[in-house]
Amino acid sequence: MKALFFEEHAVRYLAQTSTFQSGEFEDAIDLVTFIRNGEEVKIKGLSCVLNKNVGYIYKRSQTSLSKALVVDLERMKGLYDYDDNSIVTILLKMVKFTVKRWDNIPMNDSEKFIEKNHAILFPFPYSEKHPIKILMNLAPDPGFTSKRGFEYLYASGIGTQIWELEYYVLNVKTMRNEASDIFLDAAKKNNEPETDIDSLQVTELGNISKKMTGFLDYEKWMHSLSKKQMDFVTNKLRGSERLEGAAGTGKTTTLVLRALFLCEEARKKEEEFHAIFICHSVASKEYLKLMFESASSNPHILDNYYSSQSVTLTTLQEWCTEYLGNKIGRSEVLDEDAQESKELQFRFVSDAYSQCMEYDFVSYKDSCSEAFVKFIEDEDKAFVVEKLCSEISITIKGRAEQDFEIYKELSRLQESIPVSAESDFLFVYLIYEKYQNMLSELGYFDNDDISLSSHAQLETPIWRRRRLEMGYDVVFVDELHLFSYNELSIFHLLTKDEKKMHIIYAVDKTQAIGDRGLTKETLFNSLKVKEDSSTRYNTVFRSSPQIIDLAFSILSSGAELFLNFENPLDKIMFSFNINEEKKALTPEYIMLPTDEDMISIIFNKVDELSSKLCCTRDKVLIVCTDQELMNHVVKYGESQKKPFEQLVRRGDYSTITKAGKQNRYVVGYIDYIGGLEFDAVVIVGVDKGRVPQVTSTESRIYQNYEWHNRMYVAITRAKYAVVILGNKSRTPSTLLQNAISNKRITLVE
Repeated sequence: MKALFFEEHAVRYLAQTSTFQSGEFEDAIDLVTFIRNGEEVKIKGLSCVLNKNVGYIYKRSQTSLSKALVVDLERMKGLYDYDDNSIVTILLKMVKFTVKRWDNIPMNDSEKFIEKNHAILFPFPYSEKHPIKILMNLAPDPGFTSKRGFEYLYASGIGTQIWELEYYVLNVKTMRNEASDIFLDAAKKNNEPETDIDSLQVTELGNISKKMTGFLDYEKWMHSLSKKQMDFVTNKLRGSERLEGAAGTGKTTTLVLRALFLCEEARKKEEEFHAIFICHSVASKEYLKLMFESASSNPHILDNYYSSQSVTLTTLQEWCTEYLGNKIGRSEVLDEDAQESKELQFRFVSDAYSQCMEYDFVSYKDSCSEAFVKFIEDEDKAFVVEKLCSEISITIKGRAEQDFEIYKELSRLQESIPVSAESDFLFVYLIYEKYQNMLSELGYFDNDDISLSSHAQLETPIWRRRRLEMGYDVVFVDELHLFSYNELSIFHLLTKDEKKMHIIYAVDKTQAIGDRGLTKETLFNSLKVKEDSSTRYNTVFRSSPQIIDLAFSILSSGAELFLNFENPLDKIMFSFNINEEKKALTPEYIMLPTDEDMISIIFNKVDELSSKLCCTRDKVLIVCTDQELMNHVVKYGESQKKPFEQLVRRGDYSTITKAGKQNRYVVGYIDYIGGLEFDAVVIVGVDKGRVPQVTSTESRIYQNYEWHNRMYVAITRAKYAVVILGNKSRTPSTLLQNAISNKRITLVE
């Protein structure tokens, strides 16, 4: 095939129809199949015909040849080197650019006009070294097209090279005449009235299904899935399965649908089937409960007592205390919410550390190693306490089973506290003992106590005998990246059959804030799985291309920080039709003279965004990058009598629902916003010294890594717009330098 000819209505149809927005939909792949082998296909309103080595793509109900997109495949032979998903992305870039050109819609930073009526398009997230480009001629064969008022665009190059702009153009006139005959013949064969192919036909661009929410019924969800999502949902059980994808790719939704599908299949076969669905926090459980109840036709889907096919929806901590009979009362648990419990643990460890530093460190210091003393004295206290929490949880309680002699002999984990001398170990263990004594005095058990006790009980002969009766056919785990090492070791013990363990989990390691060692091998070892079928979602259904480009720019600039770093946006596609792209705004980075100036414009900025996006103010999230700044924003909002709700934990859907009912602002600390979705996000306090925080040289790498993850999570909460505010006196954050220089964000000073 030497060329493709897309008539106007086919171009507009491709630009606005959801099943062409990603290579994970069958319609899009069918179109690519036609381009690869020339086999004629009919795809939901489109026909693809090969004639004289040219592929003609037209809309069956109406056609127009006054406007068209021509793709010169002989000059774009490199197109065939890409996989099907990438070809879909490339085609969509050309198609949407063409519609923008026809309708005078503003271009974004990945679409640039150059000399002699040409434009360069960047179809993939921008890479500094050798970005892939598409060359577009905006006025091909002007002797034929311009005189007749035709608007044709001509794609003639793809690659990383620089093109010569004076070259031969395919005979557009001949293709146009051939298209006229093909379209009219097709109309006669189908007994359709002949279409005035030269006149401009009006195409409705507003017939798009409403934005999907988490509360659809099962059948509606199944009709809205991409092919890859559908394949995952309807797969038979095949051992352990890992579901990966960037934020907004639909991991949680399809995990829920997979559980419901398996229940339905068991019901049809009249078989017993019981799954457990484990989420990280109480807030997430509340949201998932609504999703399950809305999607399932079985009113007892979450009750295994009344239903032969059921899903036990729970947090891990809740299951361990209730189902294993550990006889731990609610008052004995640090907090019922896993995240809240970890934050309380941080405070207790911080108090223990302060006491040891005040009364004991002076007697240990002289015999401690130089590296350990430097770490204790030079590092920020919060950073030291965070590493102590990890040391106590993973190494002392988990790996060493609270035995000091074992603790000394264990191999050190990557990026853990630099202990080597006997006194180093003794001082850390002293902090652990003080922390444990605090818990004992107050009658508390932390997450690790519960997890490790539960693990020990699940390893007993009693559970092994009861496993076939009380275990589960499938274990589902959402947001696996949020669970600790000790918690990960429990999941494989919950299945009915220890030889055929069905564990299906969703993970996005980039959302694991501050993670220092969550590798594929770590997951396998902790989950005790031998085989792992992996499904990776490459389509982002939440965020606009502009927002994903910004997130990609931030992540890619930090990719060298750790060997286990994975950029989930490396080969991403956007499920955004042309209507949604028109609504999306270019990300802004606004620098204000002082913190007071920055805080004073926050609520006005939310009102401005809600007006531009035609949404209520609760659909615009205010994110604060540190707790002190958060307190100032809250005090300012109260003093100005601004109606707002404050997120109090991760995945706090109840607060968002409350804000929505009363049209109130939503304010949240950056560590509490994971798992949420908004039309726009305003991130406050992104500047040098705060993002990342100023620390000593040793922890700077870790802080960079942590803040790359935090900013990725914050930015990808937004669908259409991101506004970032900073203090001009501090200067812009180093994390955004790459985005600024590559124009992924507009700097306003």
